[in-house]
Amino acid sequence: MADHDHASELRHGAAGRKAAAIVFIVGITALIVALDRFGVFGPGHEGGGEGVEQEQAAGDTGAVPQPSVGVDEEAPAAGEGNEALLPLSVTGNYSGSEIRTAGYSEGMSFSLEMSLDQRGQAVYGNYSNSAGDAGNLKGSVDSGVFSGRTDSLMLPGNFCDFEAEVKQGGGIIQGEFRCTTGDRSRFTLKRR
Repeated sequence: MADHDHASELRHGAAGRKAAAIVFIVGITALIVALDRFGVFGPGHEGGGEGVEQEQAAGDTGAVPQPSVGVDEEAPAAGEGNEALLPLSVTGNYSGSEIRTAGYSEGMSFSLEMSLDQRGQAVYGNYSNSAGDAGNLKGSVDSGVFSGRTDSLMLPGNFCDFEAEVKQGGGIIQGEFRCTTGDRSRFTLKRR
């Protein structure tokens, strides 16, 4: 009996250390993306500091910030209003919700966060959700569509392809995940 208890303790301890290591790696990745975005690694990087310069320019001109849109509210469709005037960039930190539409947890809702760095059309970043999943993502933006693949660090070998519509110049991302596990989700994210 004592051997069984000791083996159980070792398994739980190893799982805890593995989860802590994964959270640490995701945190470091987010920190590196944020530091690069603010130009800490120098101006030689493609896209480094562009977001800060754009934000400072908007502040200097007295531009009025975009109105916020709730996660459950529908954003204007592409082509409506002044959508064509807004530059398309998904660089930034996003939060919102993910609703499972197929799979073992169908109908459940999770909070979802992404940290994205766009360089030209290529986008790199990481994500985490309240279901305990976290990982990296890689994709691209083309003609108002953000698509790519997430790679779970918590569930090795689980990939989710996604396609999303980018609205309000990158302020809102709405789309769908299709995972190798058979899970599917709809998501809506708003830039913070």
